[in-house]
Amino acid sequence: MNNLSSQNIDTKRGPMAPNYKTLLEQSRSLSNIHTIIAEFVDNSIDANAQTVKIDTIEADGSFDVYITDDGDGCKGVGMNSAAVGLAKNSLEIYSKTTKDKKLNRAHFDLKMLNDNPNSNDWDRLYNFEQLDVEQAPDEQVISFFSREKKGTVIVLRKIRYEVSGTKKKFDKSILQNHRS
Repeated sequence: MNNLSSQNIDTKRGPMAPNYKTLLEQSRSLSNIHTIIAEFVDNSIDANAQTVKIDTIEADGSFDVYITDDGDGCKGVGMNSAAVGLAKNSLEIYSKTTKDKKLNRAHFDLKMLNDNPNSNDWDRLYNFEQLDVEQAPDEQVISFFSREKKGTVIVLRKIRYEVSGTKKKFDKSILQNHRS
């Protein structure tokens, strides 16, 4: 007879949880701006989007990137690493299906992650909530969901100049070549 013992391990906290530095190091493999944006577009395609739109808006001495689609909602696979590689402040995901009465919002605090690379308190990085469209803290999001019954808006706050260059360079590299 075996003496088998077991223990539940909390993988989000405690000694077995990876620290933030792991995600920061993973994001370095996505150093090409086109690869990073492709990760977000792939998620839109996986959600059956027919239309994906990328916009940039100047904000607080930097710029933000908005990726909108008319898909069936966002799964978010791979987006955290891509977001860490591109944005300094936060990744915000707003998603709504035709069945949802409320807007689903996920907020990933990239500033906290970058400021505390040795931490492993993952719950502090994420905030999830449901809200009415009019309650969204962003006019672009409100405008999009006032027009669309379903879809996703991804907002990357404070883009890293060392990865993307200036807003003008980003717009020329990513947006200008793909406008119809």
